[in-house]
Amino acid sequence: MKIATSVLSCSTKIEDCMTELNQTSSNYLHLDVMDGNFVSNDTVDMMDEVLKYNQLPLDIHLMVEDVDAYITKYQSFHPTYMTFHIEASKETEKVIKRVKSFGIKVGIALNPETEISLLEPFLKDIDLVLVMSVTPGKGGQSFRPEALEHIRYLIQKREENGYQYEIEVDGGIKEDTISLVSNVDMVVSGSYIINGIYEEQIQKLREKCK
Repeated sequence: MKIATSVLSCSTKIEDCMTELNQTSSNYLHLDVMDGNFVSNDTVDMMDEVLKYNQLPLDIHLMVEDVDAYITKYQSFHPTYMTFHIEASKETEKVIKRVKSFGIKVGIALNPETEISLLEPFLKDIDLVLVMSVTPGKGGQSFRPEALEHIRYLIQKREENGYQYEIEVDGGIKEDTISLVSNVDMVVSGSYIINGIYEEQIQKLREKCK
């Protein structure tokens, strides 16, 4: 299982957080981009600061209303993944094609309360589904069990149809919840890693999901 680390909960200097994270075995930096509209928090300036120091592959999560503008802003950083919310998109097919046009793997994110069937028309075309196991907008929330139903659905659809998307889970991932999602391809962990010794916490997660 791959681990993407979010530094949204960093309470010290961004440079210090990123210096430590760059030295870990984290597979990706999970960049939490919030515009203050789709969610109440605005993290754009913080994430720009994070990018100044980042040396890890990027997994960008756009929690924004104007998806197209933020694709333009971040494509030049050559992320591995760029994920947008189904709830924010009125032209989902167009957004998928635009992200792919930059050679970036495209993902769709889904909030816990959103009906999973909304993704069905797009599953054949995307590289990643990001299952939110918390309400997006802030770190440190508890894992919501609705995510497990979404995961089961996505695994079933992938097996039945031969789809190629990866499944990622974001929210409340820590030592006592990661075993619940050991059947996914990637998890995002933030406060659990950032509030401890980063590499030690990452290794604890890896051990628990074996």
